Amino acid sequence: MKYNKVLMGGLASLVVLAGCSTSTIQPKGRLDYLNASSVNPLELPPDLVSSGHRVDSNNRATQMLSEYQKQVNNRNNLSDRVLVSSDAVRVERAGDNRWIVTTLPPEYVWSRSVQLFQEVGLPIEISNPEAGILESGWAENRADVPDSWIRQLLKSTLDNVFSSPTRDKFRIRLERGNKGEVLVYVTHYGMKDQASGRDNEYHTWVDRPRDAELEAEMVSRLVAKLGAKDVKEINRGNAVNITETPTGVVINRPVDSLWAQVGNVLDDGAMFQVESQNSQDRSYIVMQKDPKKTTGGGLAFWTDKKPVYYRFKVQLVDNGKNSTAINITSLDGEKNGEIIQRLRTNLH
Repeated sequence: MKYNKVLMGGLASLVVLAGCSTSTIQPKGRLDYLNASSVNPLELPPDLVSSGHRVDSNNRATQMLSEYQKQVNNRNNLSDRVLVSSDAVRVERAGDNRWIVTTLPPEYVWSRSVQLFQEVGLPIEISNPEAGILESGWAENRADVPDSWIRQLLKSTLDNVFSSPTRDKFRIRLERGNKGEVLVYVTHYGMKDQASGRDNEYHTWVDRPRDAELEAEMVSRLVAKLGAKDVKEINRGNAVNITETPTGVVINRPVDSLWAQVGNVLDDGAMFQVESQNSQDRSYIVMQKDPKKTTGGGLAFWTDKKPVYYRFKVQLVDNGKNSTAINITSLDGEKNGEIIQRLRTNLH
C-alpha cells in the first residue's frame, strides 16, 4: 500500500508539472480531434436521411438501406474511380472566406467530406445528404494541448487528463451552382472555457468567433481529399462600393458572385447562423443572437440558460449592371442594423 501511494503521488506531480509546461503547440497542424465513429464513410445509414437527420451515436441501426440510399451508395462506389483533373477543382476567395467550386459528382464530394470528418476525429451529429448539410458535434482540439515531454511520457495511459480549453465544430454545406458545378462551404463554430469566481473556480463554455484559419485548413484538406493537385485560388478582389438603403444595402457586385459570400458572412459561428437557404430566390433565413438576453435560469438556478435568437430573411436581388440589392426583413419585428453592419464590414 505504501508503494502504491508513492507511485500515485509521483504521477500526480508529473501531471501538475505537465499542466504548467510552457512548451509550444503541436506542429503537425491545427486539426487534431479525438477519435470519431468508425462508420464506413461510403455508406449512408438509414438515420442519416430520416426526419431531422440527426445521428444517434448510441443507435447505429443495421436496417436495410432504402432504394434511394442504395442508389447513392452505388454512385459512391463508382465515384471512387473518378479521375480528378486540375481543372475540376478550384478555390475561390473573398476576404478571409474561401469556398470550393468543383465539377466533380456531388456524391463523390459528399463521401469525401464524411471521410474527412472521420479522419480528423470529428463526430458526425447532423447529416442531410438531400440538403447537402454535414455538421459535426463539438470536439476537443488536441492540437491546442501543450505537447510537453511529460505529456509524451504519460500519453499511453493518462492522455485524457490533458484537456484543451477550446471546443470546435464544423459545418460543410454543398450547393449546386451554375453549369453543373458543386459549391462547397466550410463554417467553423467555436467555444472556449471561461473561468470566473474569486479563484477562477467556476468554468463555463462561451462562444468564440469563427476561426478563418481553421476553415482554410479544413478547405485545404478537403481539396486534397478530393484528389486535386495544383488547385487554383481565385481572389474575387476587394474594391466594392456599399450603399445603405431603408431595407438593406446595395453593392456594386453581380448577384452570382455575392451569393456565396453573403452566406458565409452571415454564418460566422458566433453572432449569426444560417438556418436555411433557398438558392432559387436567392434568400437566406438567418438567426441573430441577442448578446444581452437569455432564456431559462431565474429561480431555478440549476437550469441552463439558452441564448435568444431573432430571425431575418436576407434576399439578394439582381439590379443589373453588376449591382445587387440585399434586402433584410425581420421575422420577429427586430431592427436589422446588426446584419447591415456585418455586411458592410465583411463583404469584399
